[in-house]
Amino acid sequence: MSDRDSDYWALSGVQSAIASLKFHSLSQVRLYVHAARSLSPQSVSSYLVHLLSYARYSLCTDPRDKVYGLLGIAEPDALSTITIDYSKSVQEVYTRAIMYLIMREGFQILSLQGIWPLREEWPSWVVNFQKPSPQNYMPLIHARDAPGSKYCAMPYTGTETLARFLPGGTFQVNGLLIDTVVDAVHTWKEGEWHGSLGQYELRLSGDAFRMFLKAGAPCGICTRMGERCSHLAYSPVQSSWRSSLADAVLRTLIGDYVDPTRRYVSRPPGLTSQIALRILRHILKDITEEPSLSAILSIEHIDHEAGEDTFDSVESQVLLKVLLEKLFRGLEGKRAFRTKKGWIGIGPYETRKGDCVVAVVGVDVPFVLRRLGVGSFTLVGECFVDGIIFGEILKDPMRRAGGDMRRAVELDVFDIG
Repeated sequence: MSDRDSDYWALSGVQSAIASLKFHSLSQVRLYVHAARSLSPQSVSSYLVHLLSYARYSLCTDPRDKVYGLLGIAEPDALSTITIDYSKSVQEVYTRAIMYLIMREGFQILSLQGIWPLREEWPSWVVNFQKPSPQNYMPLIHARDAPGSKYCAMPYTGTETLARFLPGGTFQVNGLLIDTVVDAVHTWKEGEWHGSLGQYELRLSGDAFRMFLKAGAPCGICTRMGERCSHLAYSPVQSSWRSSLADAVLRTLIGDYVDPTRRYVSRPPGLTSQIALRILRHILKDITEEPSLSAILSIEHIDHEAGEDTFDSVESQVLLKVLLEKLFRGLEGKRAFRTKKGWIGIGPYETRKGDCVVAVVGVDVPFVLRRLGVGSFTLVGECFVDGIIFGEILKDPMRRAGGDMRRAVELDVFDIG
């Protein structure tokens, strides 16, 4: 491109291309491929999943080329396994690609499911690459994330069967049914609506806060001391998990993931820091549809001795940017939900009353599944549930077989069609 400003800005579509990150995506692909080729083939893990991630905003005339068009620069195994055959349908091409990625890389690719409405004629676990991912959409797990780099709801111990591909497009997994959804509402106040991803005013929905409040219970501490309780606790039924409802809601709104350097596999992460929660409370004052509701949730951890909060430090400014991104992008196209036993979370837009929240072995985050029949389910998408996202469920004695910590959790089989 010309160095002269007049020529540069005269190029048709340059500004829109820059704004849509297309140039950035091409640059990332080039750097990634060059880096991979400089290493020995034995040291390079699969990178078709990375290429698919970088190309998620790109379009093509033939939807099969969303996969085929990348095989020439992907790892050799991808080309030999998927093979280019234009006699196959789009569904067959995407199904083969997803099977390859799951077998080689794990379940991360399935976090892309739930962005767009499900195609009933396709297996629900087959990601549709025909439409580009919305630029403001932020899944909990990106396709290029390493397993356990953010969350690890049901770690794989090496003894369980992870999954099976069965005839007829069935994907069989092992997991634990957490609970059933009883409420699911929009997180943002609705504006003009277009399909599953709509236009929103930048106001957190009062309906979401009212639903979260239903999951609260008296904290118990004040009651034992003979005082009137003004605090709400988050303590799902048949669970040993305990937290304040205020903190649980705040963690849920941001997916409880602030520090991008922490890795579950090497250092089990703690909960979001109190300074991050204070900053988040400060943000909520301005974006809550009904401030009185957020005030109820924020009352418990106000630090009266610290006086007025100031966020002038470098650490606070960095946290502020991360929290704002997690709020505005992390909640885009998502629904807040509450389960029968009192768990709260954030799931895909298609989440509905009656859906099941399931922790699947080897999957970093829980899934929302919709029951079709006995043992048969549809994959709705990934979800965040406070209290089970970092493997707490395996440590919970109430989930152990017969309550015995020495005995493993009893798993169920889920056939996803």
